Amino acid sequence: MSRKERTEKIKSSLTAEENKRRQDLFRSLIYSKRTQSVDFRAPAELLLLIVTSKLENRELVEDDMKELKVTLDRVATRIGEIILKSRGKPSTKPSAVA
Repeated sequence: MSRKERTEKIKSSLTAEENKRRQDLFRSLIYSKRTQSVDFRAPAELLLLIVTSKLENRELVEDDMKELKVTLDRVATRIGEIILKSRGKPSTKPSAVA
């Protein structure tokens, strides 16, 4: 399956709002790369959207998805804290590290 086909498959299984969020996250990642800052929230949210796109019946796993979101948020926060600590900076806002 080509990259374009995979992208279309993901798009077709997400709501319009989720697709817009997905596009915004990609733009955020591109901007972060250009400015050489690191955003750990965007990849975590993208991962959540990819998982969401694979679900056949969202209602059956609604609580599990909420738990997964909290877990991914914690992981992104922790990664940011570790990066800041390695740079000798205080942990203030770990979601976007310059």
